[in-house]
Amino acid sequence: MNTQVAMNRTVIIKFIGLAICSLFISVAQAQERDVEKMMQQLTEMQQCLANIDQSQMQHLEQQSQSMQTRILSLCSNGNQQQAMNEAIKFAEELSKSSVMQQLNTCLKLVPTLNQVNPLQMWSELPKDLSICGV
Repeated sequence: MNTQVAMNRTVIIKFIGLAICSLFISVAQAQERDVEKMMQQLTEMQQCLANIDQSQMQHLEQQSQSMQTRILSLCSNGNQQQAMNEAIKFAEELSKSSVMQQLNTCLKLVPTLNQVNPLQMWSELPKDLSICGV
């Protein structure tokens, strides 16, 4: 009888071992599929970004740098409210631009990246926050 119990235990242990190995293999395969899916999404996003007019992107960058300079100037002159108003107006105009709409379309191709939308985050900032940091 002891031999039979020992054999049963061995069979059960082997069965549990096989179940655990099977579980690990399933998890690894699922992770591999997730990585493959993410890589495909990133490739699609890269192709999407390549279709955006680079001259428009450069123009947008120049506008952003000019606005940053303007806001810093307003802040250093004590015009915090005007700086905030101009920043909000610029952000609203920016969100309506065709370039930003194209960028958002590209971001949506990778759902994990789409969760971080700077323009949406801007609208969620506390209203009493000062752009001048004071």
